[in-house]
Amino acid sequence: MSQGIRETSFKRPPPPSPKTVPPRLRHHFWNATGRELSLPENADYVAARLLRSDDPDAVSWAARSLPAASIEKTARLRGLSERQRGWLRVVAAGAAK
Repeated sequence: MSQGIRETSFKRPPPPSPKTVPPRLRHHFWNATGRELSLPENADYVAARLLRSDDPDAVSWAARSLPAASIEKTARLRGLSERQRGWLRVVAAGAAK
């Protein structure tokens, strides 16, 4: 096998960025209108709601779908413990890759 073939890797293109919060997570935004859930314009708001929830599906979707900058802003919000802040910074670093 030639050296070039052995070193070839196939990278998948990144999935398209979502335009809004999926319906299965909208219950976290019971007091918001559909416009307030549009992305990327409201990514900071969406990140703050989902990443501070106890819903593993919401946290997982947010970590995979929202910009790292929005996750980092959530880590700086009041009311979070140092442990939560550290965890959110790790999530933001992973989202940036």
